[in-house]
Amino acid sequence: MPSLRGEDMATVTRKLGINVLEAAKERIRNVFSNGVPVALSSSGGKDSIVMMSLVYDMITAGEIDGSLLTVDFIDEEVIYEEVRRICEQWRKKFMLIGVKYNWWCIEHRNNNCFNALENNENFIPWDRYEKENWAYEMPKFALTDSPYLVKRTENYQDFLVRKNRGSIAIIGVRAAESINRRQYLAKINSGNGGLSSKNIMYPIYDWTDEDVWKYIKDRGLDFPDVYIHMYEAGIGKKNLRVCNLFAIDTAKSMTVLFEIYPELWQKVLKREPNAYLVRLYWDTVMFHRSTIKKRKLEEGIADDKDYRKLFMEVVNNPEKYFRNPHALEVARQYRSVVLKMGGIMEEKHYKALYESIMAGDTKTRILRAIKSKIYTEYLRSEGVQVVGAVKREE
Repeated sequence: MPSLRGEDMATVTRKLGINVLEAAKERIRNVFSNGVPVALSSSGGKDSIVMMSLVYDMITAGEIDGSLLTVDFIDEEVIYEEVRRICEQWRKKFMLIGVKYNWWCIEHRNNNCFNALENNENFIPWDRYEKENWAYEMPKFALTDSPYLVKRTENYQDFLVRKNRGSIAIIGVRAAESINRRQYLAKINSGNGGLSSKNIMYPIYDWTDEDVWKYIKDRGLDFPDVYIHMYEAGIGKKNLRVCNLFAIDTAKSMTVLFEIYPELWQKVLKREPNAYLVRLYWDTVMFHRSTIKKRKLEEGIADDKDYRKLFMEVVNNPEKYFRNPHALEVARQYRSVVLKMGGIMEEKHYKALYESIMAGDTKTRILRAIKSKIYTEYLRSEGVQVVGAVKREE
């Protein structure tokens, strides 16, 4: 679990003069005191887990009326199995106390940063035309349609606003997650009782990352292990995202996904073939990002990168870059190419090998293609004409 600071749960809200936990509970009480329906949106991430725990505990303690509540979970299809598991647990818990839990598997528009090179930058979860490529089998209890839904053309946020009209929505969005959110939430909470123009309340808007993790730790709440894996892989606490793997905010996890979850990586590639781009070009202008791993590897190396040095650093020290046993075996196979063919390899071949191993060649298909290219180019340089599998001396 990311580093936690115990004192942070006592962060004081200036307006109320109480800690953020009590402030959040007071906001939730105020919402339910209106006697109108309440809709809790959940993603299965850490903030949603906090919100579900707060509301659940307050219902079972008799502090708020659970009959007013409906929980909405939007299953975005290509998500971590652990997130789905967490949401199934909370679905059972809420249903056991009589709370309605809607599990939505709907065709809606999601941003897809992997299609940056194409005209269509959308991803449609549970696309009826891609049923054979779905990442998971749709749960039998899932809701797939609603009179409030405009399929395939709008995002799920617009759908929920329309569906929850006449209700007050509560969402686990926090100001600490970005400057834009901080400014937006500060404006909301300066008036109208903390409600947005769309009747949305953000009870934990003033919580820090440390507050969230301390709450989860103190209560022994289950959370997706992927947070730990991403944190250990060098992804900062403010960038730990587990929803919509194709969004720019979460796409960075793809740089380590193939090592930690090879089966999910294959599902991602099957569902979105362009996802491999993030492994190759995350640190370029295509994604406007820079990976810590590649920066460290290339530190002190001139602009004309020494790909032989970069590649040999990876394959000679695979444990520094890969944890998955299969990835380590792949690295061993890559290293064997140098041992067998190093005498005929050129800088461009080392570049191809380096970019491929960093991108994640789980089935070594790219490796086989590179080996074939090295050998073919060598034969041609020696005056051997290569036609398919037939070699003829000139």
